[in-house]
Amino acid sequence: MARVPLVLVALALGLAAVLAAGHRSLALALSLAALAALVAAAWDADTALAFLFAFLPFRTWVAAISPLPLHFAADAVVFTLAVRVLVRHPRTLLALDAVEVLGLLFAAVGLLATVHAHVRLAGAALELRDLMLFWLLYAAVRRLQAAGEGPSPDLWPRLVPLAVAAVAVIGLQGLGALAFPPLGHLLPGAWQHEAISRVNRGRPYGLVNNPNVFGELALFALVLAYFRARANAFAPLAAFLPLTAFLLAMVLFSYSRTAWLVAFLALAVAFAAARAAGERVGLVLAAVALAAGIAFLPHAHHRAVTVASRSTLRHSARAGRLETLRLAVALVRRRPLGTGLGTFGSGAAHVFHQSAPGVPHRFYADDNYAAILVETGPLGLVLFLLTGLAVLYRIRTAEAPADPRLAAFMLFLALAVIAAAANAWEELELTLYPWATLALLSGRRRPLPSLPARLMAGRA
Repeated sequence: MARVPLVLVALALGLAAVLAAGHRSLALALSLAALAALVAAAWDADTALAFLFAFLPFRTWVAAISPLPLHFAADAVVFTLAVRVLVRHPRTLLALDAVEVLGLLFAAVGLLATVHAHVRLAGAALELRDLMLFWLLYAAVRRLQAAGEGPSPDLWPRLVPLAVAAVAVIGLQGLGALAFPPLGHLLPGAWQHEAISRVNRGRPYGLVNNPNVFGELALFALVLAYFRARANAFAPLAAFLPLTAFLLAMVLFSYSRTAWLVAFLALAVAFAAARAAGERVGLVLAAVALAAGIAFLPHAHHRAVTVASRSTLRHSARAGRLETLRLAVALVRRRPLGTGLGTFGSGAAHVFHQSAPGVPHRFYADDNYAAILVETGPLGLVLFLLTGLAVLYRIRTAEAPADPRLAAFMLFLALAVIAAAANAWEELELTLYPWATLALLSGRRRPLPSLPARLMAGRA
């Protein structure tokens, strides 16, 4: 990470841009200078990934308080690595694996659906960026690794402390605000009305503007920390146990039913893969502690037992996820080729204030699969799901130790489940960890055969 000083320069310029918000031209100039410094730093793969792991948990908060160019800091880092591949290794562009082929096909179907529906391409571009930014990171890192210019072989264990520390800061502020409300003043003004709404009252709000993402971030950090500690046979046990308790508290006090469900699922997968009796006992105790918190904390108990109540189901059928599914089925029947990217309750639909005919104003899907089905049609959803299967095959066949492969599996599994109850594949704060872990599974230098070479070999 030889270019860390450049990252510090970028952070200083970014802070200056925030402080100069009252002077628009100066703030814009400082923001662009910060991005330029960040691009220079991101030419080094280790520095680029370290920045992403440390920065992504704070992305939405930074975007809420900073000038527009700084909103695209993560994009600048990923595109810098992609440009490095284009400049230095253009012959590897056609060395596509199944994950990349299916991702490209999905993007093509989405764009065709957008053109067919006569929807603005700007919305499609933003939607594809949200869904595929770290797919591009995976493709770029894979090529750099094959050329011997990728991340250091030992980078993954060094990135985990960065990710955990960043999430811990989020947790300290969020949990602190529950005990000491003045800490909630860190919220940007635009988020204040959400934090005091009936649904979110009493839930952690602050550096992350979504209590569900608060708990899900903690879960992802817990998975990374668990496998980092497991690699050392729990040698730093004295530090790992309080860290586990803290991250589990973040999951619990997020009052996110999705985060709870995925936490129990992750604990079950870890239990099945555990190597020692003591490890299994620890996993069982963690599950029991989380279950006890849900059972005995009044607010948590209420959220758990009302999930299938008649009033909740009536609300869901009227303005919740059941209504989303009903609306999705109706739209697919009318528009089987798709309504176009950025038209059905996605982030891009909100940014560009556009929606398919019959979709309520300011509608938010809270179901990634329903959104992809409506926007790209059944063919688009099938390609998206096949990309997921290709990811699982890549994890299974990767030439890497078992622990990183299992970590990647658990992170993708968690994201896949969360996406059924939220637009999780659009949450860059979450998608970074599984895609980056997948990209780092194999650090060996090995030339990538081009697609034409593969076809010729197959004919021979």
